[in-house]
Amino acid sequence: MKTKARDLRTLTVKELGEKAAGLEEELFNLRFQATMGQLSNPLRLRIVRKEAARAKTVLGEKIRAEKVAAPSAGAPAASATAVKDAPKAAPKVAPKATAKEAPKVATKAATKKAPKKVAKKATKEEKK
Repeated sequence: MKTKARDLRTLTVKELGEKAAGLEEELFNLRFQATMGQLSNPLRLRIVRKEAARAKTVLGEKIRAEKVAAPSAGAPAASATAVKDAPKAAPKVAPKATAKEAPKVATKAATKKAPKKVAKKATKEEKK
């Protein structure tokens, strides 16, 4: 039976992790059976793959929600306006190397041998 995301959201993080692991194991077994030619219901492979993805998605949502809901113990909680008004840090950019400092890198085009010239067949008009 197909599991709905709504039903998965009622589970805890630990239960979701166990369910996802169980589905991955079942998926492995189904793939093995398919390779051996003993798979009785090929559609089951598709259903289990999608259910495993659904469980992993809900698990990720719950983990991210927990991180947002419980900020780190050492840091004070910031309000939404304080975060919005805070100045952005300058991005870290490495200085560009000059031509003398930059190592020469052999490219595929530079290391390729020049193509051999192919003799062109002379046409009747050129022979005259």
